[in-house]
Amino acid sequence: MKIRELYPDIITENMEYEYKAMLNPKNPIKWAKTIVGYANDHGGILFVGVSNDGEAFGLELDEIDNTKNLIARINDRHIFPHAKIRYMMRSVDANAEHFVLAVYVLKSESVVRYREGDFNEKVFVKGDGNATPATPEQIISLSKRKYGVDNETSDIYYNENEWTEYVNLCKEFREDLSAPTIKELQNEEIVSKEGFAKSGFLMFRDGYDGEDTMICCRLWQGNKKTGSVLDNGRYKGSLADVFHKTIAFIERNTKTGWRKTENGGREVIRAYPKEAIREALVNAIAHRDYSIAGTQIDIDIYCDRIDFVSPGSWLLPKNYEEYPIGSIPSIRRNTIIAACLDVANLMERGGTGFQTMIESYE
Repeated sequence: MKIRELYPDIITENMEYEYKAMLNPKNPIKWAKTIVGYANDHGGILFVGVSNDGEAFGLELDEIDNTKNLIARINDRHIFPHAKIRYMMRSVDANAEHFVLAVYVLKSESVVRYREGDFNEKVFVKGDGNATPATPEQIISLSKRKYGVDNETSDIYYNENEWTEYVNLCKEFREDLSAPTIKELQNEEIVSKEGFAKSGFLMFRDGYDGEDTMICCRLWQGNKKTGSVLDNGRYKGSLADVFHKTIAFIERNTKTGWRKTENGGREVIRAYPKEAIREALVNAIAHRDYSIAGTQIDIDIYCDRIDFVSPGSWLLPKNYEEYPIGSIPSIRRNTIIAACLDVANLMERGGTGFQTMIESYE
């Protein structure tokens, strides 16, 4: 079957379409440069399971899943800011056993780079059927794009009166209950030297209306996602406001009890310590992948546990089971958002979040 039978508008590889039989995990730059090139141009589609001459032979479902996981891993570890990607599958046979995977790459509003190591970054642009390294002139042109996922300088000047929810968050959790100064924000590179807010800081601005800050909370009747939802909330707006509303939802749905103390008094016992809840929520906000369109942080409370699910793949080279609790290396996916939470005294730089949760339960 030819690819044009599945997608009638597709005739051959060009600036908008490219074919790959498989994606090689051992040499990802060979295909990842196409994703970077599309993101730096007007977007495009990478078809996987299609030969160079347009023959759509397809992949099995487990190969599709492995391909998606591979793309997510390379996007997390090597592509910055992360490319915005969507997927579509179409069957190539009557029994629906083999599928072509269409990888839709959306246009980025900032310069996208492929990074190998700390000092080796490459910018690619899409050519006619392939991706090529950008020239210095092309990089300068791309650099004029204003917004990125987290660390691009916006054209919005920082005014404390437009960040009142964030300022109040700082006053609530900082040890001296103070508001951050413009000098502090500039030292953390949250605000540029000229006074302009970084794109990640815009997500803390009063009245922020993007969908990417959404957190969905649900209280379930049992221990599975079946049956009745007893309480729910969908919160979006500034990250500071969403943080407070989510904490309030969890608080009103946290079971409490009491036990006698040695002196004859009573001590309140919570199902979940406040410190553990706050730490889990802060980590979910700080480390989620905001470039994955159409997703949100999900918090589900069951009769025996509470689950926090934050979009984005695992960034470290080994599986999480291989790291002892309390010694997981700290990698910041969103440096500016994390810095904003750090200034508010809600996040530490030492990667001690899991240890804080464990100690709160002791």
